[in-house]
Amino acid sequence: MNNMGNYKFKKGDRVSVAKIDDVVYYGHAKYKVGDVGIIVLAEEDSEYGNVYLIRWDRLKGTYRMNWWALESWLMLEKPLIKCE
Repeated sequence: MNNMGNYKFKKGDRVSVAKIDDVVYYGHAKYKVGDVGIIVLAEEDSEYGNVYLIRWDRLKGTYRMNWWALESWLMLEKPLIKCE
């Protein structure tokens, strides 16, 4: 993983997709808004800025469960706290 100083997320963070606003970058990816996954790798793309390879929970067990996403599309997944 590259120097993580300039990245919003780090390897192992759980993130969810808040938006997808660039169909060219999205391409044939199979994740969608609301999907959750774990950051596997972060890189800086000269055209798109910070991008992340994410292992998507919903796609586990499929042929390709890891897809790239733009930093601006993601937010940290905050687990629900169950109070009893």
